[in-house]
Amino acid sequence: RSKVFRPFQTVRGNGVEPIAKDAQTCHELLDALKEDKSKVEKELALARENVAETVEVRTSIDELLAEKQGDLALNDLIDIEGKRSMIESLGDEIVILEKTLKAIHEKISGVQEAMSEYDDRARLKKIKLAYTSDFEANCQQLNVKGLDEKTFKKIKPKINEGGSDYPRALLAYFFAIVSRIADKDEGVFAPIIIDTLNQQEQDKPNILKMFEFVTEKRPEGAQLVLGLVNDYGYDFGGTTFDIGQTKYSLLSDSEYDDLAGELAPYENQHHGISG
Repeated sequence: RSKVFRPFQTVRGNGVEPIAKDAQTCHELLDALKEDKSKVEKELALARENVAETVEVRTSIDELLAEKQGDLALNDLIDIEGKRSMIESLGDEIVILEKTLKAIHEKISGVQEAMSEYDDRARLKKIKLAYTSDFEANCQQLNVKGLDEKTFKKIKPKINEGGSDYPRALLAYFFAIVSRIADKDEGVFAPIIIDTLNQQEQDKPNILKMFEFVTEKRPEGAQLVLGLVNDYGYDFGGTTFDIGQTKYSLLSDSEYDDLAGELAPYENQHHGISG
């Protein structure tokens, strides 16, 4: 029989800040801004070319006014006003594009400043030292003994542990990363979801160590969701959802309509549907 544990349900923070909070996001945002900048610069160059062409239009208007000397027909007036309107419109367009370009330059400067924080060598060294320390300590707590110091120092290590040690080594690595993410206080910490901790047939002492480990290492305020077949009597201190014994099925038909109604506003928002 499967059980799903949801021991903690509080979420930290008031929302995700609109400013980039990590190096990867900074790089992605910077690339997008540079692309926007390039598009606006092309539009601005085209608008300026069009303005240059309007010099000839202004000349033709002046020549027409000099030729007619006040004796203008209705068609002449309409033609002149249309050309004047076009010239004014091009001027307005240039002003808007220049303001847009200035705003993009300011955003790029802000992102580059944020990136300098993430590229700071002292800060990176501090993060790597904390990560290495946590990874090694996590392995000791989970009874993983085959990894060497070089593995602990790598952010993307190659874990060669075999048998039942491998899932525990992965769990140690995963929570070393989670702990570094949790060091940042901004925004919302995403739920930690682990499906079936008991991989590779862990013996009871080791699976109980894993249960204790994930409960203890859960960052403050983060939600932890575990999918388990057997809890071995361990008290997670949270809510248990028994999903029954139906194969290949997690959701209940009887609750589908209510849950679908709760999710509908988010689905509509994602697809751009109002109402």
